[in-house]
Order: sequence, then C-alpha cells, then structure tokens
Amino acid sequence: MAKKDAKTRVIRLVSEHIAQPDLEIDDAFPDEEILATMVEDLPWYADFAKYVVSKVMPENLSFHQKRKFMHDVTHYFWDEPYLFRRCADGVIRRCISNVEMPSILEASHASQVGGHHAVVNLCGSQCTRQIPNTTTLGRGYNIRNASDVCRDIAITSRMSHLKNVLKLIGCCLEYAEPVMVYEYVEEAITLDDLLSNNGYARNSSVPWESRLRIANEIASVIVFPHCEFTTPIVFRDLHSQKVLIDQSSGVAKLYDFSFSVPLPPGELGVEAQDGVRGTCGHPDPEYGCSGIVTQKTSVYSLGNVLLQLLTGKRAYVHDGYDHKSWGNVLGIQH
Repeated sequence: MAKKDAKTRVIRLVSEHIAQPDLEIDDAFPDEEILATMVEDLPWYADFAKYVVSKVMPENLSFHQKRKFMHDVTHYFWDEPYLFRRCADGVIRRCISNVEMPSILEASHASQVGGHHAVVNLCGSQCTRQIPNTTTLGRGYNIRNASDVCRDIAITSRMSHLKNVLKLIGCCLEYAEPVMVYEYVEEAITLDDLLSNNGYARNSSVPWESRLRIANEIASVIVFPHCEFTTPIVFRDLHSQKVLIDQSSGVAKLYDFSFSVPLPPGELGVEAQDGVRGTCGHPDPEYGCSGIVTQKTSVYSLGNVLLQLLTGKRAYVHDGYDHKSWGNVLGIQH
C-alpha cells in the first residue's frame, strides 16, 4: 500500500466495515487452505522449510535479509511432509511454492465460460474440502485496480452467507493480477452463455419456471445490500455474465461486486469518485450521463438481465444489429 493512497483506502475499508449488517459471524473455516510462497525472492519456500526442520540458515543473505528471515520464520512450522504458516488472520495455511500454481491449475483445468472477470480455471489443492473455483480478475475492458479488489473482497465476504452469492474462500494478491478463490460450482456456466446457447450449455432450452426462479434469486441479491446494510450499497456492473448458473441444481450465484458504491447515510444518490464505470451497454443511462449513483442504477441493470431472461436476447443492441427482429421479440409492430 503506497503512502499516497494509504489513508484513502483505510477510510474506505473502515466505512464499509461500519456498514456491515448485524449478522452472526460465520467463523467456520475450510478443512485446509493453501498459501502460495514466492520463489523469485529471497528467502523462499525451501529456505523456510529447511530452517524449521534443521535450523540451517540460508546462505548469501544480507544483514537485513537475515533479520527479516528470522522474523518471518517464526510464523512457519513443519508437519511432515508439509510446511505451514500461521497467517495474520489466524488461519493456518499449508504452503506451496508459487511455481506449483500453474501446474495445479492445469491439472484440473475446465473450459472457460467467457465474460469479463469470468471464472476461467479450476484449482485442485489436495484438500479434503471441495476443490475451489479460481477467478483471475483484472482482465477485459474494465480493468480493476487494488481498491476495486479490496471493495470486492469486503462486500463479497459480507454476503457470502447468501445462497445466491458465490462464496469467497480466499485470495492471493502476490501476482500481477489479483486472484480470488471461490467455492466450487458444479457444471458452472454464466447466465449469458446459458441463454445464448453458444456451446457451453448442457441444454439448449431453459424452462420458464427456471427463468422465473433465476430472476427471483438475482433480485434477492440486489435487494439485500439496499435494505439490510446500514449504508445501502449499489451494484454498478450487474449483467448476465456476472451470474453463474449451477447446471446440476439450477441455482444462480452472483459474483464480482468490485464496482459497487455505498450511499452516504440519508442520501438517495452520490457522485461516483472514480467516474462512470461498468460494462458497455448495461449501466443506467442517467448514471452514465450524470455520474450520480442511486439505487435505481442497479434496478435498471436488473431490468436488463430480466429482459434477457424473458427474450433470450442481450439487452445491448450494437451497430448493425437487426432492430426489426428485436421489435418482433417484444411484440412491436413495424
């Protein structure tokens, strides 16, 4: 955290924490969590493992590196055949070298489901719990910065108890692009891909009963931060690619709340400090013109998703699209 933006980020995180609803804290942890340890820097994974087992100091360390090593190594312990670390959040995580991460991802790689910030890989961690999904963030047209990631983590962790929010397992911020680890979703597919039937969907048709249930599940997630938080939180980037569908159960799960904005107490709207952000074709036009975020902003985006659920067509009409066919879908006479 750079000094120039440290104060701003701390204030933001504190304000978001104050807005947390009065809910019982879920302090249950998975059976095991993993922690990637960088190998490009000194000291690295093998140095910690060697010291806690045999008390042998790594060679060629400077004076300051030795001091830091002796400070850091107190958090590690060896339990044959693995190295573990007691982390700042109180969780004990099994350490792996970061060079193992690509092979872990490759070993259980699943087909991509598309979309900006979409789930693109599965990560097998040799744990007794279910294999978590991993989402590589920061790709696509809407590039996320560190503040976006912090906001996403803060909001998602406060809503992970909801059935229709993708549960956040953990995150790794040591890479060029932050990686967030979510619960495993069986046969996951985005709502956009399911409705467009682009080859990922198991079935080419979605029953009306399922469409109505999905609509109700999405709406319940949007309403929750509007009504249950002390400070209402508005989603600025809701669309069908931010909704995962478990094809085995049909349950809809929303994820990626990085562009969300809290409303000041007693205020109906607020000017977004980071400008107008969102995926092209989905944000509320009034917000796009004025930069003012209100609860209507996320309601408008919800309407776009409902329109796609009802018609099977994306709400965004690009240049060259057959507008007459859209009118026929909506029952408009030409």
